Amino acid sequence: MSFKILKEFKNPVLARREVVFEVESESNPTALHIKKMTGEKFSAQEDTVKINRIKGGFGERIFKVDAHIYHSKKDLDETEVKSKKQRTAEKKAIEEAKKAEEEFAKANFPQKLQTSHEENLAENHEKKNHAKFSKEKPTEVAQ
Repeated sequence: MSFKILKEFKNPVLARREVVFEVESESNPTALHIKKMTGEKFSAQEDTVKINRIKGGFGERIFKVDAHIYHSKKDLDETEVKSKKQRTAEKKAIEEAKKAEEEFAKANFPQKLQTSHEENLAENHEKKNHAKFSKEKPTEVAQ
């Protein structure tokens, strides 16, 4: 596989390098394969590389690749827009983690300790309101 850099631009505002290069290959290269190759050639980690486009003509063995190489994973996450598929996958993972945490709590802790944050807030609110309208001495509420 041959590799030829056509254009390289350092963009300090977005903390990335914008690269356009050509790859010669017998078959269509996958984005994962291009990511690995880009990481090796530009000495960057694979998770900091975003492949924007792999363009090839019909019957040609030369593919033009447009990629962004970020300084860190954090820069990539802050700058690039995630696809709907990625966003739903992240939401699903968060929901599954919460569900697993709740099941763990139910299995390992007694019922008294399983009060939710909302129930604690409601309890504290009732105590404060009771103290306002009663002639009793108000009790302190831990927050």
